[in-house]
Amino acid sequence: MSKTLPPDQRLLTTREAAAYLRVSKSYLDKLRVYGGGPKFLRYGKRKILYRMSDLDLWAGERRFTSTSEYRREDDSPRNGEPSSEDES
Repeated sequence: MSKTLPPDQRLLTTREAAAYLRVSKSYLDKLRVYGGGPKFLRYGKRKILYRMSDLDLWAGERRFTSTSEYRREDDSPRNGEPSSEDES
């Protein structure tokens, strides 16, 4: 008897997750290395899977009503980069 997972708990490979989010596989790979991407599950050394609910949550956190909202995030200093306060 096979159990079917609810749609939001379905597990997707990196390629499937990228297609679902309409981004490239390499973009998800980079987010996994550098951070900032959706949560993922790791089985063994190579098997990476994403829960559809985690993909939806991550995508929902990137919803904006105007460009001025996300520009504030882009203006923040990156890891290792000096902030404007450090340049005095």
